[in-house]
Amino acid sequence: MKLPETIDINTLYKIERIGKFTKLARIITLMLSFIFLIWFIIPIGFGILNIGNIVGILLCLFFIFVYGFRRTFLRVKCYFNQHSILSVFWHLGKIAVSAFVIYAFVITVFMFIVSFIAPVHNSTAIVLGCQVRGEQPSLMLSERIDAAANYMIENSTARLIASGGKGEGEAISEAECIIRELEDDGITRLRMYMEDDSYNTSENIKNSIDIIESQNLDTNVAIVTDFFHQLRTRLIFQKYNYEGNIGCVNSETNILFAPTYVVREWFAIINELFFR
Repeated sequence: MKLPETIDINTLYKIERIGKFTKLARIITLMLSFIFLIWFIIPIGFGILNIGNIVGILLCLFFIFVYGFRRTFLRVKCYFNQHSILSVFWHLGKIAVSAFVIYAFVITVFMFIVSFIAPVHNSTAIVLGCQVRGEQPSLMLSERIDAAANYMIENSTARLIASGGKGEGEAISEAECIIRELEDDGITRLRMYMEDDSYNTSENIKNSIDIIESQNLDTNVAIVTDFFHQLRTRLIFQKYNYEGNIGCVNSETNILFAPTYVVREWFAIINELFFR
C-alpha cells in the first residue's frame, strides 16, 4: 500500500506541533507507554502470560505508534479518510478504542474504591485460592494466606472458609494448602472450613455461600484476595443476591505483576457479567 504524500499531512503535522501543551502531553504519553510496556513484559520472565499482559503490550505498542511515529500515523489516517468505506472503519475503530479506554479507566477506579471497603468485625473470612506449586503456595497465594492469618488473629471469633479446588500440576487442593499454612500460623483447624470443589471465582463464591448457610456462619463476609480481584468478587455476590455485608481484606500484590492482573480483570468482569 502506497501512502499518499500530501500537503494536508504536513500542514496537520505542523499544526499539532504549535501547542506546547500538546507536545508535552505527547511526550508524557510516550514515556508512560514505554514504562508500561516494560512493566507488562516483566511477568513473562516469571512464567506469567495471560490476556492481561498480552493486551497491555498491544495497547502500549499502539500508543507508541500513535505518539512516537506521529507523521506515519497521520499518513495512515489521511489514507483511510480519503476512501469512504475505509473512513467508516476508521471512525468505528476510533469509537471502539475510545469506549474501551473509558471502560478500562472507570473499572480500574472502581477496583481501587471497592478495595477500601472494610469488613464488619469478626465477619466470616473467605480466602480465594490461586495457584499451588506441588504442595506449596505460589507467591500470590502466600500473600493471601498471610492477610488471612492477620485477619483471624485480629478477629478472634471469626470463622474462615478456604476456597479452591485442585488444578493441573497441584498435588493438593488450594483450599487444603490454605488451611495447612494457616495452621502453621497458629490458626486452629476448628475455626476453618474447606471448600475444595471450585475451579473459578464464581464457584468459589457460590460454594462458600452454601457453607455459610449450612454451617450457620456469620453472613457478614470478609473477602481475602488481591485488591484487583475485590470488585469482581463483589459483583458475583450481588449476582447471587447475597444480603450480608461484604468487606475486603487485601493481600499484598507484587508491584511487578499488578498492571497485568488489573488488565486481566477488565476482561474477567465482562465475562462474569455477560457470559456466566
